[in-house]
Amino acid sequence: MYVVKRYSFVNYLLFSTRFLKFPFGVLLPLALAGAWLLRSRWRRFLPLYLFIGAYSLSFIVFFVSSRYRTPMIPMVAILAAIVL
Repeated sequence: MYVVKRYSFVNYLLFSTRFLKFPFGVLLPLALAGAWLLRSRWRRFLPLYLFIGAYSLSFIVFFVSSRYRTPMIPMVAILAAIVL
């Protein structure tokens, strides 16, 4: 995604610095805050937590590339939307 951003008309939405990569660098902290806010109702969101946990553990162990995070973004966006 970051390689072809100069050819895209939405290249201002993607940036990569040393400590922050957008969109996932903003989405993940918001999702963690959303999970913290939902800690009292964790049973209701258990399938979502299990998917995010199992999927992230599986690709962290085997893959280094960030393109394997892409299927997880819609699930993480659900938790991030709770904060907003």
